This record gives sequence, structure tokens and C-alpha cells, in this order.
Amino acid sequence: MKSALRRSTTASLLTPPRRVDIIKWHAVPLSGTFRAWGRQVCPTERTIVGLSAAELRARAVPWPKGNYYEDFTPGREFDHHWGRTLTESDNILFSTLTSFYNPLYFNSAYARVQGHERGVINPMLLFLTVFGLSVEDLSEAGVAFLGVDELTFHGAVSPGDTVTARSAVRSARRSSKDPRQAIVTWQTEGIDQDGRLVIDFLRTNLVNSREGLS
Repeated sequence: MKSALRRSTTASLLTPPRRVDIIKWHAVPLSGTFRAWGRQVCPTERTIVGLSAAELRARAVPWPKGNYYEDFTPGREFDHHWGRTLTESDNILFSTLTSFYNPLYFNSAYARVQGHERGVINPMLLFLTVFGLSVEDLSEAGVAFLGVDELTFHGAVSPGDTVTARSAVRSARRSSKDPRQAIVTWQTEGIDQDGRLVIDFLRTNLVNSREGLS
């Protein structure tokens, strides 16, 4: 049954509740969508009547993240979600916090003289961003990071560019020391908003097998 959310009091939907930790709702039949406090609510949404925020958290079921050895069949591909726009402030902060004092990454005038009209993103920031985008799919449930090989930067990335990541399983084998674990290698690529390959590398991790968790 299609439903939408409606407050159990007579207060207007446009008026936020006084206590945000305890909000009572009930579902009523309604077609289409409406806006509550500036948010569009889908007609299929449901809530639990009369529960506080703490009670809702207590009842929440953690959603598992990451994959296991059995999921990493050689050749399997992953298109990692999110993506990340790299900004000038990201670049300056990362470069100064890591003492990476190359003016190319935090001095726009110098970068222009060197032929980079829009500046240049620190390549290590690019690498770590693309690496991070892959973590949830590849190593969130992993054991240990074993290293990166064949790291290649294919072109400069500028502030304001957006990178996404994709990976493919290159190899997967059980550990000779502990068969409940496995060694998996992926090739990860970083792509900019124009579809241009800007970085790729091989990454190897020690991961769990599902049978090893039982």
C-alpha cells in the first residue's frame, strides 16, 4: 500500500517538531509525494510509531560492508560509488599538512608559469583519494594491507576535477599460512569527469574468507 508520512499531531508539516529526539508519526494512504521541512518524502516511506531516536538506533541492524575471498573471482569488476571533487583547499591543506612543499600544488601563479592554468592536484592526494574510494568494496572487511605496485599517473588533475574509481580482481588465492584467509590483488583505475584515465595501480590485501568467520 502506498503511504506517506504525516505527524500524529495537528501541527503543520512545515513546522519542525520541538523535540527532535522523539517524533511520532503514522502512515496514511497518499499518492504522489510531498515536502516535509524542505525534504521530499516518497510515498513508500515507513516509520515506526512512537520510538525515540535512541530506540531506533538500538533496533538498527548494521549493514555489512566489504567483500570476502569468495566474492573476488578473478576478472570481477567493481564500479565504486561516490566519486570525489578535489578542491583547491583540499590541495593546499593536504600539501602543507604533509610538508609537501612543492609550490606547484599551492601557488597558483607559479603553476600558471609552469603551464598549468588551473593549478595541479598533488599526485599523492589523487592517489589516496582513488584508493579511498575503493575501500568499501575491496578491503572494508579485509585483514591487512600488503602493498601497492605499478602506481602510474597518466595525467595532471586540476582543482575542481572530479574523480571516480573502478577496480578489477587480478588474482586471488588462499594464504599458505592460514587457509581461512586469502591474498587478493586488484587493479584500480581513477577516472576524471571527462572519462580520462588519470591514475592506476595494483593493490594487494590479505582478506578473510567467509568460512573462516564461522
